[in-house]
Amino acid sequence: MTPLGHLQYNNKIFPLEQATFYGIYEPRGYMSWWIELIPQDDSNYIMLNSLIFPNIFLPHQLSFLDTPDIRDKYEHTVQVNGEDRFFDSSNLTFRRWDTPTQSIQLTGHGIISGEKKEGLPEVHYEINVNLKFKGIYLFETTKEDTQKFIDAHLKDELDILFEVQFENVPSGLQAVIAGQF
Repeated sequence: MTPLGHLQYNNKIFPLEQATFYGIYEPRGYMSWWIELIPQDDSNYIMLNSLIFPNIFLPHQLSFLDTPDIRDKYEHTVQVNGEDRFFDSSNLTFRRWDTPTQSIQLTGHGIISGEKKEGLPEVHYEINVNLKFKGIYLFETTKEDTQKFIDAHLKDELDILFEVQFENVPSGLQAVIAGQF
């Protein structure tokens, strides 16, 4: 198995067991991106929740970003030694999209805030990972709205081979677009 990469807190390195990302097309017409970095030691992990980059609707487009901005540092899930924490600063860079493996390299570093009252020191972190793409999700959708998304964002992408799967879930119809992006 190819190594996925690692998450590092100060001088301690955690090899990753899971490193995935996916997009959720939001009803207001933008895409939010979700990144899961899970090492074997699940008391130390980072999940970047609902990253929004204007006009980025497909996974390979992430490689065109200069330095993505994580605006709401409290939106993300950060665990250090089983304690919930928050980002104090973050600097991320998406590298080249790899079509055959459907993955993109993410590197980054920053500071996870300390909690003086709790006696928890700030933690410097680094990320170096190959994220595997899971798909684009459309929740509470219709087949017509899914087709509108495809027409708006995939129609001119001639190299992309994809399929759409629909599933009825308790909240309504869900569509998953996956394939070779």
